[in-house]
Amino acid sequence: MEIEPNLGTFVADKLLLERAIMNVISNALDYSPPDGTIYMATQKADSFLQISISDEGSGFTPEALHHAQEQFFMGNKSRTSNFSNLHFGMGLYITGQIIRQHKGQVILKNSDKTNGAQVIMKIPY
Repeated sequence: MEIEPNLGTFVADKLLLERAIMNVISNALDYSPPDGTIYMATQKADSFLQISISDEGSGFTPEALHHAQEQFFMGNKSRTSNFSNLHFGMGLYITGQIIRQHKGQVILKNSDKTNGAQVIMKIPY
């Protein structure tokens, strides 16, 4: 975990923001190999708090990059988790809704560092 010092403060709904972050972490855990690492970084970028979560999985497919924030979208069904049947394609959709409620945005990409999925949540200060 990397945290930039002096991030400052901003107004947010703590429970909703926690849920958004945990949805992304849960996905990262499910799509990572058993001995994989989840990377999380927070930093101030322009007038945004930027929270980035990356995994060491196989990354987003082109289809997932386009549709993963849609309600009920489920990409790769072959997750490493034993709890894959508990997923309904709502995690990134809910995360996106929460971040948009905070006037922010969610960016999906494949990490240059790990080649796995990377989710960036940007929330204005």
